[in-house]
Amino acid sequence: MFSISLLAAFAVLTPVVYFCTCFIVYFYDRKGFRRFHNLSAISGATDIPWLWESIHGRRYKTLHAAHQKSSIVRIAPNIISFNDPSAAASIYGHGTKATKSPFYDASGAHFKNVADTRDKQDHARKRRLLATGYALTTLLRWEGKVASRVNALLDQYDARCVSPDVSNRADAVPVDHRRWMDLFTIDTINDIGLSANLRMIEKGDDSIEVQNSRGQTYRCNFRKSLWGGLRIHASFAWAPKWYSSLKRLTWWDSRWQDSAAFDDIVTTQTKHRIHRHLAGEKLDDFFSYLLENKDGAPNMLTLGEMVAECSVMLNAGSETTGISLSNLLYLLIVNPKALERLRQEVDEALSGLEDVKVAPFDSIRYLPYLKACIDEGLRLHPPSVTTTPRITAPSGQEIMGQWIPGNTEVLCPTYTLQRNPTVFSNPESFQPERWLGENAKVLQSAFLPFSLGPRGCIGRNITYMEQQMLIASLVHRYTFDLISPDFKPTYEEAVTCSPGPIPIYLARRARP
Repeated sequence: MFSISLLAAFAVLTPVVYFCTCFIVYFYDRKGFRRFHNLSAISGATDIPWLWESIHGRRYKTLHAAHQKSSIVRIAPNIISFNDPSAAASIYGHGTKATKSPFYDASGAHFKNVADTRDKQDHARKRRLLATGYALTTLLRWEGKVASRVNALLDQYDARCVSPDVSNRADAVPVDHRRWMDLFTIDTINDIGLSANLRMIEKGDDSIEVQNSRGQTYRCNFRKSLWGGLRIHASFAWAPKWYSSLKRLTWWDSRWQDSAAFDDIVTTQTKHRIHRHLAGEKLDDFFSYLLENKDGAPNMLTLGEMVAECSVMLNAGSETTGISLSNLLYLLIVNPKALERLRQEVDEALSGLEDVKVAPFDSIRYLPYLKACIDEGLRLHPPSVTTTPRITAPSGQEIMGQWIPGNTEVLCPTYTLQRNPTVFSNPESFQPERWLGENAKVLQSAFLPFSLGPRGCIGRNITYMEQQMLIASLVHRYTFDLISPDFKPTYEEAVTCSPGPIPIYLARRARP
């Protein structure tokens, strides 16, 4: 009886002590943050409101609303958000003293990849190792791999075309463009990255056979495994001190199994690629740059290091580009004038090519309006809408004219910054032409889909190549309609912000 009473008292007193401590710290205000606007009434005292928004996948919406009242928002006791281009440069740009925050340590992974290592020297080493593989000159060798996947997708879309006459579509079945973009990017990054021919596009299915750490073979779905893992991880990673405890408390959530399945996908694919190398196959892909340096000497990476790099490659290399391609076509459909202008530009660029199906990269890589459409899509719907935080140096730093003490987590929310009306006129409108004017360099200061500075996305060249080749091929070959004029995608935020299904009708264009 005594032990039960003791447990009951502990259960009651623990939250009381926690909240009392939080509010004592809040009113003591050692860092002077009470001067900033709060995300919610208690955000200055506890991480719970921000954690709650993360769990429900709506961080960016709540933070965007808060930034309409103030350009500086305190979103948790030790996390400050800034909506200004100067802050982006201070936090992420070259020369910043801010480093990646404990957010990247939340999962407790032993091996770090180029994206999540917090150590600057380790990052520099990894970046040097991978830089040649991600360079555009290298990617040009792999254009054929991208073209092969574009061609496979066009075959699938050809088979699903409907009549151009809307009145003849009574029994027509729409295409979920979002799903097919995932299949395209999963196939492409596996081929470019690991010389793996998954043929998910041809099968119309993302299931894959993997092996777990116990040697058991099973099948899982790539998309579900990746998204489920991202969603549950992002729910708790913003409170890294609580991450392991929350994971234990939510052991029943099936998304932890999804996360484990994605780990098995990555490990299985990595081991298979290593076996091919040991068998004497000479393959040309990203992974070859993990195995050997430019002089052909082995890099001597451990299996854990190689798995870590493949994890971020297969994750970011499929999810972010799939999101971008899904959003961009939707934006073009609902902005028919922009779509028509893009189509004219692409048609003219391909006019000298007979019966062209897949747009050659050399023919479209410098098309200004195509690039502007991609950038405008990334502005309105960046795959990463909140961005991950940095932590100020122990000595502190000045951001937006405010002195921010050391060891404070700071960030610029991409979604909000890229809608800042002082930089982007009519920020909610899809206006690709804004990137073609004299003001384009100014716009770049508030353009963060790939972050900034030395920790910026190493894979930006490949996502541009994929988007340019696929979007050009699509608008050249098809016309598009939504299932209804008022259709709008739904969005849910994890580490990235993913649209739900985007059902569309496609029809082959009648070209002379």
